[in-house]
Amino acid sequence: MKGTAVVKQCETLLAPYSAKRLVTKKSVIWGNQQSGD
Repeated sequence: MKGTAVVKQCETLLAPYSAKRLVTKKSVIWGNQQSGD
């Protein structure tokens, strides 16, 4: 039970980081497409 709570906390802490990475990756791909055009 306690272990699940720790995992949940880690996921909550890492969620914004993952989202930020996803957005950064998206904008990099988008930027590459724009410059390649």
